[in-house]
Amino acid sequence: MSSVAPGEPVPLATRAYWDDWYASKIAEEGAGDMSALEFEWLAGVGGEDEHGDDADDGGPLWSVIDATPRSSRVLELGCGVSRLAERMCDAGFERVEAIDFSDAPIAVMRARAASRRDRGARDASSKTKTKTVSPAYAVADALELDAATYPASSYDLITDKGLMDVLLNAHDQERWHERLRRDTASYVSTANRPECRYDGATSRADAAAALRNVARLLRPNGAFAVLTYEPPAGRSAFFEAPELGFTHRAGYPIEDGKGNTLFVLEKEGAEARGGARCS
Repeated sequence: MSSVAPGEPVPLATRAYWDDWYASKIAEEGAGDMSALEFEWLAGVGGEDEHGDDADDGGPLWSVIDATPRSSRVLELGCGVSRLAERMCDAGFERVEAIDFSDAPIAVMRARAASRRDRGARDASSKTKTKTVSPAYAVADALELDAATYPASSYDLITDKGLMDVLLNAHDQERWHERLRRDTASYVSTANRPECRYDGATSRADAAAALRNVARLLRPNGAFAVLTYEPPAGRSAFFEAPELGFTHRAGYPIEDGKGNTLFVLEKEGAEARGGARCS
């Protein structure tokens, strides 16, 4: 497997990086660490845990999902091995899709979905009669979604828990680097000003491409819920491109209480909710 040399940028936005990363996790699980593939980015996913109790990590993201009509068609971007899509199904959503551009996590999640269906079939043959719905998982790149497979105005809700952070990692590192140069006395000397090796321009272009796809896929009144490690100052500008036609849902963005920020953006044409047009 490839490795990143100390001090070199971490290529988070590449398939190769994540293919290697998941391969290492799968190897750990094969070696007996059964928790290797049981994790969530940016805290938890909310909903109920395996015991039927309210999870303590539901937070604002789950509140937005839970308030969405169960008839909605939902798409999760950059799902990895998150249980978010499963928990949506457990909460009553029947049309949930989840995509990731790396084959490895999708293979894991498809196996989990098959196990859920088998379990549901067993329950249906018993007195329990429990209906088990599983998400539909697919290998797809949020930057290059085929219009025939993912037609315009198809989804009522699209969720992102960390994808924008992956796409904008280089931009973030570049920005943090420049702030450090500006605010730290040790960087006064030109000789002590190393160049940032992150390619922020490409990072920003990738984020813009993904956001254009989100805007295309959302139905009028549809919502895009974005959980990110960055505060509004580091993300708002990306949601304010006029061509996206996003409107902030009233009361957002907000902090989730764990150091993250939740944006809820609605596609132009939504009924007035007291929100403000991004500009």
